[in-house]
Amino acid sequence: MLINSEPLDTLFFRNGKPFTKGEDYWSESIFPPYPSVFYGALRTAYFAEKLGNFDLAGTEQDPTLSLKIRGIFLKAWNNYYFPLPLDLVKEKDNRENYVFPLQLQDAPCLSNCCVPKTLCAPDQVVETISDGLIDRETLREYLENDTDKFFYASLKDFITHEPKIGIALNEKHIADDQKLYRAAMLRLSLPWERGRENLQCSFVIDCEGIDLPECGFLKLGGEGKATRYIRVREENETSLIPSCPVLDNRLFKLYLLTPTILSNGWLPNWIDPNNLIGIYQGLKVKLLTAAPGKYISIGGFDIKNGKPKPMVRAVPAGSVYYFELLEGEKERVEQIFHYKPFEDNQYAKEGFGTVLVGKVE
Repeated sequence: MLINSEPLDTLFFRNGKPFTKGEDYWSESIFPPYPSVFYGALRTAYFAEKLGNFDLAGTEQDPTLSLKIRGIFLKAWNNYYFPLPLDLVKEKDNRENYVFPLQLQDAPCLSNCCVPKTLCAPDQVVETISDGLIDRETLREYLENDTDKFFYASLKDFITHEPKIGIALNEKHIADDQKLYRAAMLRLSLPWERGRENLQCSFVIDCEGIDLPECGFLKLGGEGKATRYIRVREENETSLIPSCPVLDNRLFKLYLLTPTILSNGWLPNWIDPNNLIGIYQGLKVKLLTAAPGKYISIGGFDIKNGKPKPMVRAVPAGSVYYFELLEGEKERVEQIFHYKPFEDNQYAKEGFGTVLVGKVE
């Protein structure tokens, strides 16, 4: 089931930074929001329609237990945008909006790197891009590995910052003394659409296992800002993501479409951290190298119990892992990994850790 969700107002998605009276007055916002934000919004929408089932939330009889998010996409007009892969870099101080892939090479003999290969750009001074996005066709070219230049867009082209000043309320809903704050509100819009009623910029959620009306409203992020949603029937998975490329050899890479929370830090639980070899659903692979980004902290708030959820670390979207297939058929790589979870854990059903398969020369 595909759901198109278009914001009706500004949005706010707070990061994991502490926000304590007397220490900080500026509350930062992240974008794009984590998959758990949409998972919680869908469950809230379900219970809002069926209040009689709310007491079952969080129990073994919870009617939303089968809810699963496969992917979340940023849609602008008739295109989809994805996090820039972190093995793509640009020449330092180059102002043009294109990047090129790092090259896979043997790791130096004297190195503290635990992987047998490294990613580098010989004879060039390069830099990574923060908050870069690529469209669907560029993602297809990247996964197919059929070009050495990829054009990208910047996240700032899709959002407008609208800072808001407010003051916290106490239990009696009266302004609380010394609790003035400033929040980094965001408006989802394209530069040439700012100020118009139709933003033509929205989220598309690929999910299953939940019974929702054909259209309605979702409350997203801080302050419960509303988005209008409608179930989309004319599109399908093939219109969202590129198909899995045909592998030419026994090397492949996995690109993280969404952030992933793994059992062993930056490694999934099915990889031995000592020899970097793992068996996953019958395939035996060896991790050659990786381009993971700096970890992000993911938390949330448990509405039913009225307390924050435990904070966990996650590998950011756009990170890339390179593998060699040791045992198994190449054709099974698509069946096991493409548009599937990197690790089958409790967070996978919320949309964390969805990966796509790419070719490696």
